[in-house]
Amino acid sequence: MAKILLVDDEQDIREMMRLMLEDEGHDVSDTGSGEEALIFACEGGFDLVILDIMMPDMNGWRVCGFLREDERTKTLPVLFCSGSPDAERMHSHCAPPNTYFITKPFETRALNDRVRKYLMCFSR
Repeated sequence: MAKILLVDDEQDIREMMRLMLEDEGHDVSDTGSGEEALIFACEGGFDLVILDIMMPDMNGWRVCGFLREDERTKTLPVLFCSGSPDAERMHSHCAPPNTYFITKPFETRALNDRVRKYLMCFSR
């Protein structure tokens, strides 16, 4: 399966999502920090980043912007997730390349279906 970087500042959400993804056979690394996510992503080897938009240290839009500027991560697929309807609208109007959006809360099946479809579209 895939190697996934999960980025969300809420530990309970990270743990829940980690279990959902690991149950599908994915290798999941996680962090609650946008800055740490950039370090992990640049170390390489990830097939997908699942990125919360609303985080205190660095929001997901900014993290994605840095990923797109770096040669090592510029094509790395990003699946944004947020519970904010404003974030979904903003994504639909100005989505960075190789990104998709899923609305929180979501069920296990919805998350795994989205990840599976996304990985098929952007497999490297």
